[in-house]
Amino acid sequence: MWPMSAGIPAVYPARRIYFLLALVGLLVSGLLAREALESQAGERLVSLFMFGVSLAFGALHLAWALTRVEITSQEMTVHRPGRTPLRLDLRQVVDVHQGGRFLATLSLVYHPVAPDGRVELDTPRILFLPAFQRQDELVELLGRRTE
Repeated sequence: MWPMSAGIPAVYPARRIYFLLALVGLLVSGLLAREALESQAGERLVSLFMFGVSLAFGALHLAWALTRVEITSQEMTVHRPGRTPLRLDLRQVVDVHQGGRFLATLSLVYHPVAPDGRVELDTPRILFLPAFQRQDELVELLGRRTE
């Protein structure tokens, strides 16, 4: 049974742990920024490098935390911060895989649409997505559509 009623899309937000990981990354980057300001010239370069790494870690996890997928009976839309929504007709989706040890992220294989509107069957693309709430339901729905 499809989880949507009356054409309202099913929404799958990213798991909440990504907010916690983003917060940890941003807190650590704040501590490293303070460390860089107070350190000697020789140690400052290492502190600045680690500051950049922790800031990137926090920003990446914040972007994943704000990612969500909406599915209707015909299409799915991936909303990612800072990017235009990616709309895929469910017939374009070839395969979906779960992978990872700590968080089972998704890899979605699909056929892109050419600028002239036709589906390019020769060049499949892979979309890497974070782990979602109710992910088993999402994978089951997508897997059912790709069979």
